[in-house]
Amino acid sequence: MAPETEQAKTVVVFAYDSGDAAQARRIRSLIDLGHRVKVYSFRRRNGSSDFKTDFDNVHLGWTHHGRLGERMVLILGAMLRMFLHRRIVGQADIILARNLDMLAVAWVAKVISGARTAPLVYECLDIHPSLVGPGWKARIMRAAERFFLARSALLGVSSPAYLRHYFEPVQGYHGPTALWENKVQYDAALPARPQSRPTGRDGPIRIGLVGQVRCRVSLNLLAETTTAMGGAAELHIHGRVQNTALPDFDALAEAAPYVHMHGPYSYPQDLIAIYNSIDLIWNADFLTSDANSKWALSNRVYEASWCGCPSVGVANTEIGRIIAERRLGWVLPGPEVRHLEALLRSLNFADIEKQGASLLSQDEAGFLSRGEEMADLIRRVPA
Repeated sequence: MAPETEQAKTVVVFAYDSGDAAQARRIRSLIDLGHRVKVYSFRRRNGSSDFKTDFDNVHLGWTHHGRLGERMVLILGAMLRMFLHRRIVGQADIILARNLDMLAVAWVAKVISGARTAPLVYECLDIHPSLVGPGWKARIMRAAERFFLARSALLGVSSPAYLRHYFEPVQGYHGPTALWENKVQYDAALPARPQSRPTGRDGPIRIGLVGQVRCRVSLNLLAETTTAMGGAAELHIHGRVQNTALPDFDALAEAAPYVHMHGPYSYPQDLIAIYNSIDLIWNADFLTSDANSKWALSNRVYEASWCGCPSVGVANTEIGRIIAERRLGWVLPGPEVRHLEALLRSLNFADIEKQGASLLSQDEAGFLSRGEEMADLIRRVPA
């Protein structure tokens, strides 16, 4: 739906992975608001490498997870390619860069194209481990980020913890900001929100991992807990496994008797069926436990709550704070088997059904975006 009170703009987006479903949803939200969108993006070689884009996209090359040297070479190549696209970039009303390396490409493109009046927006999706710590590499990366922040008109973040714990105290940034939570994005393929959850369940409690599976700590914790409970709980995994993070996933799953792998699914068509098939959703990630994993807010906490499926999180994380503050489920004191087992043994299906009904009674605007966040972000961009 085009904006009723705002003029459609030409937005040039620099994206790190056009095959990432969440990223594609963000781009589509711009298009749905009626803006003219041109995308420059890389594509990551992983489980989503067969993803088909349906927007105007210039492919900048293939990347691999964890290969920072290769990434830097590709980034330099992308900067040089901007000479060929300077006329297109020069027509931009807004230039939006998603993550730091793409911000560097976007700034170079802005300078080359002469689009000096087009505001540059930095959308931070996560805080990369290379930016955190006392080492010289981290200091250089933070200095580079400060350089580009000083030349950006707006900083958009998906979690307020990024501002509280990093941009304000570490980077000293106090400029214009916008919060763009990673909510479920409305589109025509999204089913109607369910009015109720399945009731009258018995048997083992089914806890789910949904989406991209990459956190070894979580996988081990869930597998060990279900094994310790001797079948009183099961782990059901829906989604893709990130092989670079879990190269031995098949062996781990095979060794755990109560782990069930269901594989990839269609988004958003399968969301309700998946969340109706589990009782609880695991909402914690410790891939980079020293920083980003503690501060991030994943899409899972929003989609599960929208579907009425209670979350299990961990204290001292932003997701844990949100779960407790918004009454979305239960929060463990720490990521240990004893804590998760104690919780699961204390719950009965009446408790879970009550929590699910409470979630479905909450306004879906807390979990679902119909473009409001993106419209607000565009409104906040200084002219």
